[in-house]
Amino acid sequence: MRLLACITIQPHINQKKGKLTPEKLLPFPWDKDKITEDPPKLTKEQQRKRMEELVKKLGDELI
Repeated sequence: MRLLACITIQPHINQKKGKLTPEKLLPFPWDKDKITEDPPKLTKEQQRKRMEELVKKLGDELI
């Protein structure tokens, strides 16, 4: 819907102020940058444990 609104409004705005985009017209919370922090670093032991848990969950589907 915001794309349609943007297309409809585009001819009626002042082009000198810049191009109107759907994101500028109606921003959604998920349009913002995602988490910018680095994910926590896991030790080799933690990585191995997570992998083993995943294998237990999925069983033979991985092979």
